[in-house]
Amino acid sequence: GRLPTDGGKALGSTGDEAAAQLLDAGLRCESLRAVDPAAATQSLRVRLPDRRAVSAEVNADFTLLELRAWLEENHSAAFDRPYHLMDVASFPPRRLAPLGETLEGLGLTGSGAVCLECRPA
Repeated sequence: GRLPTDGGKALGSTGDEAAAQLLDAGLRCESLRAVDPAAATQSLRVRLPDRRAVSAEVNADFTLLELRAWLEENHSAAFDRPYHLMDVASFPPRRLAPLGETLEGLGLTGSGAVCLECRPA
């Protein structure tokens, strides 16, 4: 796929390619957000690109971009190529987009852990 020529800041882009790209260090840093324990949180179980499963506890109002930044920052060794974040609880699995949408807006909140998977783009 083509790489963004503007340093990866093409957030207005809704294309699958842009949504699948790894975040560059600047954008990842900018999008990193601490989890606020006082606000509503959501448990996630995420299968990383290297097939390891990890648990995450993030706020329900995290955007897809913030979740990807959190995953790529905390599990950087697992991310070496573009990927799609998939909701594997639905059948067929649903590709999560756009990057600006919240977990809540994507219907990924509720009791119990939500299962997501990183699949190669």
